[in-house]
Amino acid sequence: MSRFLFVVPPLTGHINPAAAVAAELTARGHEVAWAGRPAIVERLVGSGPGSTSAPGPTTSRDGRRSCAEWRR
Repeated sequence: MSRFLFVVPPLTGHINPAAAVAAELTARGHEVAWAGRPAIVERLVGSGPGSTSAPGPTTSRDGRRSCAEWRR
């Protein structure tokens, strides 16, 4: 089967729509991985079999703060 990577910002409105697609892909036997803030991704999507998450950067290349830091 195929492998899919979902790269999402730390915003619920961006993760939830992708979660339904990822669930269907997983049900069909594909491997799904997430790139985003693990605490947020795992809370919304779970950390079940076939799904892994990786942390994203906390600052941009030029040293500016990330979107998540602006919301604090």
